[in-house]
Amino acid sequence: MLIDTREQHEPGDEREPVEPDLRLWLWVVSSVGFFIAATSVTGPLGPGLALLGFTAALLALERFTGRYGSGLQEWRQ
Repeated sequence: MLIDTREQHEPGDEREPVEPDLRLWLWVVSSVGFFIAATSVTGPLGPGLALLGFTAALLALERFTGRYGSGLQEWRQ
């Protein structure tokens, strides 16, 4: 039989400091900017800007899942 002898951590009023992820917000803002620019131009430049916006959105999503985990797909005991 295994007995856990570690001290239990009791939740208190301790709050973890919030550190904004500036790179994540940079990708989010740039993707929104690229999509807005893609809707305001005509010709072949529009789909190119939309592609850049989609790429920036994917990079933001990758940064988000890298920092905060993959939600319910992650197994923790």
